[in-house]
Amino acid sequence: MLSKSPLEGATRVLLVEDDEDDYVIAHDMLDEIDTQYYVLEWSRSFEDAYHRMIKNEHDVCLVDFRLGGRTGMDLLRSAIEAGCSSAVIFLTGQSDHDVDQE
Repeated sequence: MLSKSPLEGATRVLLVEDDEDDYVIAHDMLDEIDTQYYVLEWSRSFEDAYHRMIKNEHDVCLVDFRLGGRTGMDLLRSAIEAGCSSAVIFLTGQSDHDVDQE
């Protein structure tokens, strides 16, 4: 009998983050979870993330609020308009009620 690959049934995660240190933190945190396998892909730019998100190949997208001159909210709006249906979680240290509401 063939054993099941750890990647089979893994949760596919896209991290949209321009800071490498934050990528390392996210990678290490997901790697420590032993009850579920995660495949983490990293996108460092708005444009790259947009093209990945509209393919709907990820179970969840973790999106930083600040992406250079644009925001994660700009990315989400554009990606939804182009057909993105993946779950999105925003990562922000803004402590700004207006950002939270948006």
